[in-house]
Amino acid sequence: MDTLILEIHTPGLHRYEVIDKPRIRIGRAFDNDIILSEPTVAPYHLDIIRDDDGHIELHNLTDVNPARFNGQAKKSISLGKLPIDIKLGRIEARIVLPSQSVADTKTLPGNGQSQHWFSHAFWGVLLITVCLIVSAIDFHIHSFTNYKWDTLAKLVARETALYLVGLIFFLAILERLIFNRSEIKPLVVVISLSYLMFQLITPLVAELNYIFTSHLPELLFDITWYAILMPFIASLYLIHIYHQKRSNSAWLAMLLCSPLIILSAIDVTQVLGYLDSFSAAANYHRDLSALNWQNDVTISIVSFIEHARLLSPGVVSD
Repeated sequence: MDTLILEIHTPGLHRYEVIDKPRIRIGRAFDNDIILSEPTVAPYHLDIIRDDDGHIELHNLTDVNPARFNGQAKKSISLGKLPIDIKLGRIEARIVLPSQSVADTKTLPGNGQSQHWFSHAFWGVLLITVCLIVSAIDFHIHSFTNYKWDTLAKLVARETALYLVGLIFFLAILERLIFNRSEIKPLVVVISLSYLMFQLITPLVAELNYIFTSHLPELLFDITWYAILMPFIASLYLIHIYHQKRSNSAWLAMLLCSPLIILSAIDVTQVLGYLDSFSAAANYHRDLSALNWQNDVTISIVSFIEHARLLSPGVVSD
């Protein structure tokens, strides 16, 4: 009787159980051969029965959240080939042969010994320091008053440092909820690089606005940054740090960046609304009534002087 493997999918780390007996019972009760502590799993959920000839049968033991085999709910099924996907309540699993091929070993980014430069705390500290320096320079250039070094340091610490720490803290919690682990050092490096990239591109966009005397470069940059570049960076992070599949990382990156995309779309819509209502004529030309003196017919300066010469002293013209 060949040994089989039950692969149980759990967030971040799969669980594997050996099936080497004629009968294996799966459920939430403690007297099962394989115990699944999931509320949607029945006390006795599934039987895996094997005979000496190698035939395998799966039998549903519950009517509540019945097991689904390759997406279909059946009372029982005879296996013709492996692997087969099984769903027990919210638990996803599959039965495979021990000879089932596994994926290549992925580089561990956080072990401190890998050549992956995201794994070193030195780069994270260095990049955070550079972010603070760049923020101080940007704040000094765009300020209208002179600040002392201690005042400038306080402003940078309050504005940039709190922003970066808050963002890192929030994303670390999100990683823990989604992947059941957090990679702090790679996260710090990626956030710092993204911040520096944004700070370097923003002045170039401002120069393009000046050259073209238009806000169109800024609008295009906002759309590109929040709807394309940020999801692309997040997708690369998920692929290389958490080793997610490309298809999964793409939609997950879009989901994570969706608040930024929505806010950017709202800002772009508002700016376009302003452009639609723009007119070369000043607002007062459209708003003044016929009673305003600005709407009276004007005369040239020469005509005014000639008319003034004809007036007697002390006489007011109508």
